[in-house]
Amino acid sequence: MKSYSTFFLAVFISLITSLGFTSNSSAQGRGNKTDSEYYRLAWRALQAQSFIQHQVLPSTDSLSTALVGFSLSYDLLQFKKNEAEFDSQILISLDVYKTTEEEAKKIDELERKEQEAIEKERKRGRSPNINVLRENQLAKLEELIPVKTIVFRDTVIVNTYEATTSRARQFTGNFLIHLPPGIYRYRVELRQNDDPTAQQSRFRTLRIRKKPERKIPLNILVGDYNTAENTFLSNNLDSKIPFGKEFDILIWLPDTLSTNALNLSLRERGFESTDSTITNKALLTISAKNAAVVDTINLDRTVSSDNKATNFALNSTGYNQYVFRINGVDLPNSRFSIAINNSTEETAKPIYQTLVSSHWADMPLPLFNVDLAIEMLRFIIPEKVVKNLNKGDNQQKIEAFELFWKDKDPTPGTDFNELMTEYYRRIDYAFEHYSSPSTPGFENDMGQYYIKLGPPTDKKRTLLGNNQTMVQWFYPQVELVFQSTSGFGDYQLIERKSRS
Repeated sequence: MKSYSTFFLAVFISLITSLGFTSNSSAQGRGNKTDSEYYRLAWRALQAQSFIQHQVLPSTDSLSTALVGFSLSYDLLQFKKNEAEFDSQILISLDVYKTTEEEAKKIDELERKEQEAIEKERKRGRSPNINVLRENQLAKLEELIPVKTIVFRDTVIVNTYEATTSRARQFTGNFLIHLPPGIYRYRVELRQNDDPTAQQSRFRTLRIRKKPERKIPLNILVGDYNTAENTFLSNNLDSKIPFGKEFDILIWLPDTLSTNALNLSLRERGFESTDSTITNKALLTISAKNAAVVDTINLDRTVSSDNKATNFALNSTGYNQYVFRINGVDLPNSRFSIAINNSTEETAKPIYQTLVSSHWADMPLPLFNVDLAIEMLRFIIPEKVVKNLNKGDNQQKIEAFELFWKDKDPTPGTDFNELMTEYYRRIDYAFEHYSSPSTPGFENDMGQYYIKLGPPTDKKRTLLGNNQTMVQWFYPQVELVFQSTSGFGDYQLIERKSRS
């Protein structure tokens, strides 16, 4: 876990002092009702995250170029300690099979039912069997010989144990394949550290259509463009954009389109709670004259059919490659439409449009549920304030919650609230590190002081005998002394000493 700055400590102490923090036993009792909701979110949200997506890129020859990208969070990888580092040997393979429209529809329906069954099991808090509905159609496809197989090898190296369990850090890469028109199914397999057992993704359908007469944009890539090296690293988050970060959009457009009239627009596409109408709020517009136009571009971390790293350049004429830089720091955590327009008029129809949503990889768990997020404020504010925030329908609660944290945002010019995020990350940390079989970490003394004060500057652990342990936490102004009440991680505050 990263170290937190004294700035956050000072702000938290100021926040707690100004709101008159008390322990509020009745609020804690009410809070116990939300513990099960937190456990449910923890089971779902703390699962390792993996994404797979494909793009069909423009081409003028008889074959089409397809890019299959993957992204795996570090907590999905198996790291081994190697002196001062941790490393994971990765082998990812892509198998592509030729199929028919009829078979593709059968498997799509099979997988839809399978996903529904998985979701039902997860809502019940059970570990799903992902092969529960596997039938002959899928087994039949697995027996076929793939028309393409590509292997991606790499080694991931990190310096800390915390990095090996990160959901925010991603291992990404791309497979570049050339295929004639047809319907294909593909699957990605992951093997680690010479383990023969493979982790397999579900099959996905890839449709390669005949060349259209009109050269229209086929897809976009979202990632990071390195101007100096002319490399583009796709984030491969499957129709998502990173929340709270700058990013780039790479798109291919016919060279018959004049740069003077071209622009990229981004609009928020959220839902109103009153009548379920879709909002369509304009956020930004970038002229193509302000984008980078590149003749060739190197797709970083990409392997081709010969299992070699490749620098991808369009193998055709007739297209321009545009790279638009987006300041995602100012964007809300929401859903958006990205459109390419050939006119500055608001009423003009876009020549290309797609929907994306933001992805906050390490979003604290309570923020997935506004009721839970409000209840978790009981550690720093009086119960009556929590009750006031909890009044009204869901939209009113969200607005009250956002207003509560808006006044305490250290960077009010951005949508990302560092103080709010820090508070809920501490709750997650307390749950992960200070829970016992009977009590979640945020409900006991040690966890609640961690939430209020953050990590101590120093710790001391003393064995007292009879399976009892004393733990001292040192802060600049205070020393906290905890003593174990059992052998299962329960610690109670027994003394608080001023150090000023």
